[in-house]
Amino acid sequence: MKGLKGKRRASKAAINSLARHVASAWGKQGIRANTLGVGVTMTDIAQEQIGAEWQARILATVRGPRLGKPADVAAGAAFLCPTTRSGSTAA
Repeated sequence: MKGLKGKRRASKAAINSLARHVASAWGKQGIRANTLGVGVTMTDIAQEQIGAEWQARILATVRGPRLGKPADVAAGAAFLCPTTRSGSTAA
């Protein structure tokens, strides 16, 4: 996994920059752009492929108290999607 950190950070920065641009350029027309800052998410496949030792090593590097779950990502997306959040945008 060495060498992926910089590429991952660069790609996340690019996506966030794109969302800010879209929000600034088309926000007045009702176009919203948001991103989710998803970290390590322990999906079923990840659970199968990443052993307990690696999970502990990864957990030691993240800012939160636990690794993410798919429900965490879904909750973030659901928060941003309703029309009641029409004022939420990246800009």
